Amino acid sequence: MPRGKKLVLKDGSFQLVRDYARNGERVRYLSAERGEWEEIPASLVDWEATAKAAAAEQSEEDALAKKIHAQEQAQKMETVMDVDASLQVAPGVFLPPGEGMFLIDGST
Repeated sequence: MPRGKKLVLKDGSFQLVRDYARNGERVRYLSAERGEWEEIPASLVDWEATAKAAAAEQSEEDALAKKIHAQEQAQKMETVMDVDASLQVAPGVFLPPGEGMFLIDGST
């Protein structure tokens, strides 16, 4: 279920909507709470605050996407192995340092 958009009203409150459209002097919106289309006068909507809320939400989503991307890239990075601290078991094949159980498959 989508989070919804804020349709900010001039009294400081807001309606959480999935979608809205301005039709002349009326605003028709799909209420996220009730799941029904509703209408209010366009004069009740603070359009500037609605645009600011949408921009703020978009920047938060962009920041979250960047953070997730950075975390995924960090997980994909291979840990650089310190060859001097590891055990060579075959030419060019080293066991990683530390404790553990390792299996060497002879095929390369």
